[in-house]
Amino acid sequence: MDLLTYHILHRPISPFIRNADYAFRNPHTIPERRLYDYLIQYVQEGYCIVCDDREEHLIQAGELCLIQPDTPHTMKTPKQSSIYYVHMDIFYNPERDKCYPVGRDISAQSHLIQPRLNDFEGIDIPLRIKPEDPHYIRRTMHKLIETWQNHDIVHQLQAQQIATELVLYVLQEYSAFQLPKIQDSLAMNSVLFFLSKHYGRQISVHDMSSYVNLSPSRFSALFRAQFNISPHQYLLQLRCKQAIKLLETTDYPQEAIAEQCGFADVHHFSKSFKKMTGNPPGFYRRSSMD
Repeated sequence: MDLLTYHILHRPISPFIRNADYAFRNPHTIPERRLYDYLIQYVQEGYCIVCDDREEHLIQAGELCLIQPDTPHTMKTPKQSSIYYVHMDIFYNPERDKCYPVGRDISAQSHLIQPRLNDFEGIDIPLRIKPEDPHYIRRTMHKLIETWQNHDIVHQLQAQQIATELVLYVLQEYSAFQLPKIQDSLAMNSVLFFLSKHYGRQISVHDMSSYVNLSPSRFSALFRAQFNISPHQYLLQLRCKQAIKLLETTDYPQEAIAEQCGFADVHHFSKSFKKMTGNPPGFYRRSSMD
């Protein structure tokens, strides 16, 4: 039995947020320490320097820092900085409420230390992470913190779900494990169903990616790989097809059709429609009357 299988059987994956907040830090230094749990930090403004037992890492605005359990490290913020952070477990431990997340020497309570992701075969997550879509990470961290700080049961469950999505994002970028293609295909097909029901709304790529719990960049790449078209272009095609059907089978004015099919206004409708189909909307209404 490999290490990952052992931990999943004996210490199942069950994210647990211990603390999550915004930190507005003046220049200061945190002396060497080790953590029982995981620390994820997102630098919104400024920068910080994290030194582990191997090297110095400069974490700049728009970047993530993942400090895994039992990693000796120091941290400096040479200038005023704004940082989002979350302390969390990934694996369940029935005694996790007994451990304070930080200590200089935590060897005496080794049974409380979370397993390190990098100790599992096929996983190699760096301390400094430069996300493809920093805006997605910022929104996710912001939502996680605000949700977790509402201490009712619904918000707590939602916060754990967001934390799971954040861990999955990192794992998908830095591990040999990938979602099976059949799962990717099912996820993309579910988005098509979602769009077929809601094409009349204002829908962004972020809305689509959130529907299948993916980052916008990964979602767009998977969508294009499966359908050979961008999500935005697909949505535009769908809206134009629905508009053609209404132009040919109803006497609705173009303003009403534009609104029903999700276009901003009749001018946006006319311009986008002609660009997509090669003809103005009126062409299809005249054709249906011939």
